[in-house]
Order: sequence, then C-alpha cells, then structure tokens
Amino acid sequence: SWQAWPPPGRRTALSHPGRCPGRSPAALAAVSSRWKWVAGAAAVGALLSSGCGGTSAAEDAGDRPARAEPTTSSPTDPGGPSRAFDGSTEEFYAPPDPLGPGSPGELLRYQDLGAGDGQRTYRVMYRSTDRTGADRAVTGIVTVPEDAAPDRGWPVVSYGHSSAGVSTSCAPSRQGLPAPAWGVSGVAAATDYVGLGPVGETHPYLSRQAEGNAMIDIVIAAAGLPGADTSGQWVAVGHSQGGHAALAARELAGTRAPELDLAAAVAVAPGVLTDRSWGPTDRALMDLLTILQLHGAAAGDEAIELSDYVTGGVMEATAVLDTGCVDEILNSMAPVFGSSPFVEDPWETEPARSALEDNEVGSVIVPEVPLMIVSGGADTTVLPERVDALVELLCADPGFIGREDFPDADHGSVVVLATGTIAGFLDSALEGSTADGTQVDDSRLAEDCGS
Repeated sequence: SWQAWPPPGRRTALSHPGRCPGRSPAALAAVSSRWKWVAGAAAVGALLSSGCGGTSAAEDAGDRPARAEPTTSSPTDPGGPSRAFDGSTEEFYAPPDPLGPGSPGELLRYQDLGAGDGQRTYRVMYRSTDRTGADRAVTGIVTVPEDAAPDRGWPVVSYGHSSAGVSTSCAPSRQGLPAPAWGVSGVAAATDYVGLGPVGETHPYLSRQAEGNAMIDIVIAAAGLPGADTSGQWVAVGHSQGGHAALAARELAGTRAPELDLAAAVAVAPGVLTDRSWGPTDRALMDLLTILQLHGAAAGDEAIELSDYVTGGVMEATAVLDTGCVDEILNSMAPVFGSSPFVEDPWETEPARSALEDNEVGSVIVPEVPLMIVSGGADTTVLPERVDALVELLCADPGFIGREDFPDADHGSVVVLATGTIAGFLDSALEGSTADGTQVDDSRLAEDCGS
C-alpha cells in the first residue's frame, strides 16, 4: 500500500504562500492547433500518463486523424541521401554504431511520414548529449508547414512531452503523430528525450541536462529537414515531465545554442522539486519519481547503484523499467513499496544526492527569456502547493512574467483549457511584445510574487 514516508530528517515542504486565485485570461489569439494529453485516473498514473496519449484538434471533435504512413521518398533533400531513411520503422530506431564525432543538433536521419492539413511530418534522429557530456542519438518528431516560409523564416516550437516511461519502446515518436504547434504558425518539434526511442538505451528520467539539451538540439536538427527554412527563433513548451524539460531548456539555451533566439518558455503543471512532498499520496509519487531518476542516472554513472538505495522487493520490481511503459510500471511497482521503498535516503546519501540535485530546476535566473507557469487548481498530481513552491523560487527571476492558474482544471484538462492562453503568450513573445510588457498584465506578477 502507499504509506506516508519519509523517515525522520527527510526534507519535506515548508509552508508556502497561498495559491493565487483564479484569473480570467485576456482574450488571446485563436488556436490553430491543439494537443490534448489525457491523465490517468489515479494521481500517480496521471503524472506518468504517457506522452503517447496525445490527440489532435480533430480528435477533440470526435474524428481521429489517420496515422501518417512512412514513405521512402521526400521532397528536395538538402542534407543528401545519407539523411533520408528508407528502412522500416524498427530499423530507424537502431542508432549508428559507432555514433562517431559530430556537433549537437546534427541531423543523423529522417523518415518522411507523409503530409496532411498543409504540413509534412518527419520522424527524426539527431545528436545530443546527456548529463555526463556523452554524445547520444535522440529521436523525435518534426512537423513542417508546406506553405512558403515568411521572409525571416519559420519559428520553431519545441515541445516536451509528459511522462511515458524509461524504456525505448515508450517513445512518443513511434506513434508517428504530428508535433503540437500550440497555435504558432511555424515548425513544430517534439523530442523523445535522451534514451527514449533508440534501441538498447535507457532514458535518464528528469535529467535537467539531458532533457534541456534534447529540447534545444532538436531545434537545430529541424533546420536540416526539407522545406523547414527555420529562422533561429524558437519557444519551449512542456507539460508535466515536459514542464521540467522546458524549464531546463530555458536555463541552458543561452550557453548551449547562443546562435538561436529563445523567445519564451511555458511550463504546464511541471514535475519539479521532487525532494518535497505534501501528504502521503504525494510522497509515494515522489518516491517513485526518485527511483526513476536513479534508474536513469545509474545507466550513465557507474558509481550509482540503485540496489544501494531501494529494498530488495523494489529492486526486483524495477525489472519492468527495461521494457514496460506507464501502466506496466505502476502495476509492478505499486504493490511492493510498503512503508518505504528505500533502505538509504538517496536525497541525503552520495553519490545519488548529487545526481538528484543536478536535476533540479528553477534557481537559474534567465532575465532575457519570458517565462509563464500554468497550473490547475484541481490538479491532484502536480499539486497547487508544488507550483506555489516553484513560483516562490521564480520570483527572483526578472524573466518570470507570472502564473496562469485554472481553478477547475486537473492535470490533464489544464492543457486544453490553457491552450488559447499559451498560444497568445507565444505569439506575443515571437512578435517581441512580451519582453517589454505590452501583452502582460503586471498585476498578475504582483499577485504571484507579493510585490
């Protein structure tokens, strides 16, 4: 059963200011693309709801779009024939061996998934790096408008998906659905993150460095696709785990890719501050997320042994992580947690402590990149108190423009309810108006930060 934990001395959340009351968002730009993520019935299942659960605007209307079928030909190929992949889907996910030298964002291969609704979608594999600095082949989806690009080129929306699992089979790109554009006219890119997709790898769950790098590098990779004609301007958006990734990308972008122009970032119900908890159910969820983080960290750091920290029953159950996705993980691990899954507190014991703390976001000030946080007042997965704690950190950052709270939204519905607000914010940021406040209600920030 899911029992209260931690033991004496474990860090728990302190009291935080009350959650900001709900605000009616200003009328903003109409949405031309929607992406709905369906939450699970239970709180734990909701945060770990698969990124594979996306639906398009057509699905919201009741008509599921046909899955794009891979083709072996593509339009003009500026990258040369070595980049266009004509094998099977399973063969696509076998990374080059050896990967060889190269630069972050290098487009290694792409598979044309077909066109529809005025856009063409590609499955991509590109180069990125993980927490240790090792080169990794990363997969994802990029959707390119078929219309001619504006004179300055298309902006790129880089999207971070919610939790899918840590096995290569859990990669959302395997579905072949178009990437969400969040109402922005431009190129849409959705990374699988490091370790999800390419066979034989392990996903370093909630790794700040790996997630952030993957979201940034797919923007560079997108520029190598036929007809992409990108401008170098981009925005980062993420939900749940992806909210953490979007925050990481914002913190890393200035040094990772200074040649790009990150115009704004949005984190929706972000999975952050996993060392803190608010009640026994939340504690159980954070314990599971800690185990997932350690599992991924151990794959890239031989000094970390998961078995040093968890009980024998939990260690045995973690075998599911190598092959299973969300439902399988929950079904296998929930019954063995007991009163505590840990024999040593990884948040207080090295080398796990350093690895976990490296994953934390929210403390790096990025004044030049506007940031919006979105939350749901009825979210039982990323609790309002968790977002309160994040906002408290972000109030030190001049780039933080405020929080949009939807009082009746849960972890899944907040994405749909916030889509128009997010689209308007991104449009204004890409036009350059958000940075000088012309599209921002200053009273909102005053509410959030008590100033």
